Amino acid sequence: MVMAGLWAKWKSPMSGEEVLSCTILTCGPNKVMSELHDRMPVILAENDWPQWLGEEPASEQELLSLLKPCPDEALEIWPVNKMVGNVRNNGPQLILPVPNEPSRLAPRPKPVSKPELGTTIDCE
Repeated sequence: MVMAGLWAKWKSPMSGEEVLSCTILTCGPNKVMSELHDRMPVILAENDWPQWLGEEPASEQELLSLLKPCPDEALEIWPVNKMVGNVRNNGPQLILPVPNEPSRLAPRPKPVSKPELGTTIDCE
């Protein structure tokens, strides 16, 4: 999972020191994330990385078009321990699912299998 970000090198007007800073860009939430928050990081599809990183040419409009929510299927969400809400806590145990905790989210839709060649699909 790659998030869109920006970085800058600038001189602090107060100290005169060179500062390296960065930010992660956010957008409105997709359906899955909207159950938890009113925004989410911009998550880039792998085929968009070269444009975002400047390895391939892209217009300003093309880059702006990447600043959108990722597809719902790109995310998987589960309940975690309340300790995750305190910035003093750190460690891999914070992302482990909490057993027997009911999820506030609807179950993820089952993937649709691709029909075999020659299969007719009724789209009504």
